[in-house]
Amino acid sequence: MHLLSSVSSWILALYLIWESARSPKVYRKLKASIDAGDTTARARFYYQVYLFEALSAALALTALGFNWNALNPSHLGMDHSSFGMWWHAPFGRHDNSFLVGAGIGFGAALAGAMVGMWVVRRRRASQPASATPRQSRFFPDFSYLLPTSARERVLFALVALSAGVCEEIVFRAWLLNSLHSFCQLEGWTLVLVASVLFGVAHYYQGMAGVAATTILAVFFCGLYVGTGTILFPMVFHTLVDLRWAVFPSMPGIAPRAPEARPGHP
Repeated sequence: MHLLSSVSSWILALYLIWESARSPKVYRKLKASIDAGDTTARARFYYQVYLFEALSAALALTALGFNWNALNPSHLGMDHSSFGMWWHAPFGRHDNSFLVGAGIGFGAALAGAMVGMWVVRRRRASQPASATPRQSRFFPDFSYLLPTSARERVLFALVALSAGVCEEIVFRAWLLNSLHSFCQLEGWTLVLVASVLFGVAHYYQGMAGVAATTILAVFFCGLYVGTGTILFPMVFHTLVDLRWAVFPSMPGIAPRAPEARPGHP
C-alpha cells in the first residue's frame, strides 16, 4: 500500500505540472473557438474539467492510502504554529453547531448579495446598450469560462461542485500533507508554498488570477486548520465558484458569448 501511495503521489504531481503547463494553450484554444462562434466549446471544456477534477482527486485519495483521517489537518503540526493559533482563535473555541450556523449565515449573505446584483443587472439591462465591456487587467482572465445560457449555468454549477470537493482534497489534504511529510515544511511556510502552487495552477487566468487564487488558498487553508475538517473549505470553495453560475458577471468581468459566424447557429 505504501508503494501504491508513493507512485500515486508522483503520478499526481506530474499530472498537475502537465495540466498547469498546458492550461494557457488550452484556454487560448477555448477563446478562439468561442470567438469563432462555436456554441458547444464551453460545454466541452466543462466536461474536460470534470475529468481533470475526478482523476486528480482519485489519485490524491490513493496517495493518501484512502485514510480518511488524512483529510483532517491534525497531522500537519499546525496547532502550535503562529498560523494555526491565529486561525484557531476564531474557530477553536466554538463547536461544530456554531460553525454550521456560520456557514449557513455566510450562504444567506451570499444569496442576498446575489439578489442585489440581480436587481442591479436588471436595471442596467433597461438602459441603452453600450459597447461590450473589456476584461479589466486588474481582474483574473476567466470571462470565457463563464456560462451564457441556462444549460451552461447548470454545467458550470457542477463544475463549482467538483472543484469545491476535488480541489480541496488535492490542494489542501494531499498537497499540504506531501509538503509537510517530504519537504518538512511547517506553519506559514507550508501554507504559503501550497497556496502559491495553487495559484500557479491558475496561471492561464494571468497574474491577477494567480494572485487572487493564492489569496483564496490561504483562506481555505485557514478554514481547514481552524475548523479541523476539510468539509468547511469544501463548502466555502463551492459557494465561491457557484456564485459565477448564478450571476456570471461583475464590473470588470463579463462572460463572452460566441459571436455569430457563417456556418454556426
